[in-house]
Amino acid sequence: MMNQATKHPEQAWNLLKWVCALPDYQSFQMQATLVQPCLNSLWEKWQTIAVQVAPPLRGKDLKWISDAATGGYAWPNRYYRYAASQAVTVTNNWGAKIYGGQVSAALGLQQMADQINALEAASSVNAAQAHTMAAEFPVAGSSIAAVTPGL
Repeated sequence: MMNQATKHPEQAWNLLKWVCALPDYQSFQMQATLVQPCLNSLWEKWQTIAVQVAPPLRGKDLKWISDAATGGYAWPNRYYRYAASQAVTVTNNWGAKIYGGQVSAALGLQQMADQINALEAASSVNAAQAHTMAAEFPVAGSSIAAVTPGL
């Protein structure tokens, strides 16, 4: 978007094209901030960069983001197997600190990775326990509880 009242429309347009459309700047931004590209042709490169730069995204199913962006539909926003909503909250919080200059990218990404790994480990244990309890709870067969007549 460009302000129509700009005093230098040609220069503003060139800057806008450079920021939004040229692969060089987008590649730089992807590496520096993991910002997602505007060009469909760069999504595969973004996936590669993301898993190299951000430890929390290793082993996550990033193809859903690329498929959604290039296919024109909303993505499910579930990059993590367990505790997806909590993991997204952690990612957003640390992302804001990194983008806001409150913490270095290296430290912020490491803290993010540590917190998400802890969340997923705890949630994995919880999910296994819930599965075990559910398997022990009868859902078929004779009546589960006997109720005294007249109650």
